[in-house]
Amino acid sequence: MGSRALDFVNHGALARLLDRVVADFPPIRKILLISPSRSDRYFVRRLFPGALIIPSQIFTWDLNNPAPAHYPKVDLAISSHVQMYAADPERWIRNILSIANVYAFQDLKYRNRSREGCGFGVDGDCMRYTLKPENTRQPSYPLERLPFRIHEFFEFEGIRNELHGKDDPPIHMCAAVSNGAGSATQVSLADVLFSLKQDAVIFTRTNVRRVSRRLFR
Repeated sequence: MGSRALDFVNHGALARLLDRVVADFPPIRKILLISPSRSDRYFVRRLFPGALIIPSQIFTWDLNNPAPAHYPKVDLAISSHVQMYAADPERWIRNILSIANVYAFQDLKYRNRSREGCGFGVDGDCMRYTLKPENTRQPSYPLERLPFRIHEFFEFEGIRNELHGKDDPPIHMCAAVSNGAGSATQVSLADVLFSLKQDAVIFTRTNVRRVSRRLFR
C-alpha cells in the first residue's frame, strides 16, 4: 500500500483526535510541527488555515534536550510517527510540553517494521505506546505513567505491510496530553521570522542531503 493510503489513514485519525481535543483549549494561533513530512504540513495547514506553523527537525531541536531558548511558546504541538524513536518517552513529552499547551501525536501500539528482533525498524525505532500496561508483543510505554493529563487516547487498525498477516493487524494510536489548560499565545513578528528561518534551515539541509546522495551514490 502506498504512502498516500498510509497518510490518508493516519491523518484521518489525527484529525479525529484534534477535533475532540482542540475545543478544550484557547484559540490555536501557533503550532509546532515536529519532524513533519510534506504531506503532514499540508494536512495541518488545511485544518488550521489561520495558524502560524513552526516546523522543527532533529537537527534544529533534539527532543532528548530541553527546547532551545529561541523556540517560542505554542498552543499546540503535533507529531506523527515520531514518538516511536523515543528511548525515554517521558523526557521527550516533558520537553515538548515545556513550550506547548497541548501535545497531540499519532504513533504505534503494535507494528512490525522489520524482521529483526522484536520487529522494530532499523532506523532507531524503539518504542510502542499503550494507555495502560499490556502485552503488545513489543516493548511499549503506558501513557498513564506520565505526570501529565491525558485528554484523549484511542487505537485504530493500521494498513498492513508484508510483515502482518490477515489475523495479525498492526495497531496504531493517537493521544493528546497537557500540563493543564494553558493560556493562549499571541503571534509576534519575531515568531513569524523564526518560522521562516526554520523553514529555510530545514529546506536547505534537506536539499543538500538530496544533492549529496545523487552525487556520491
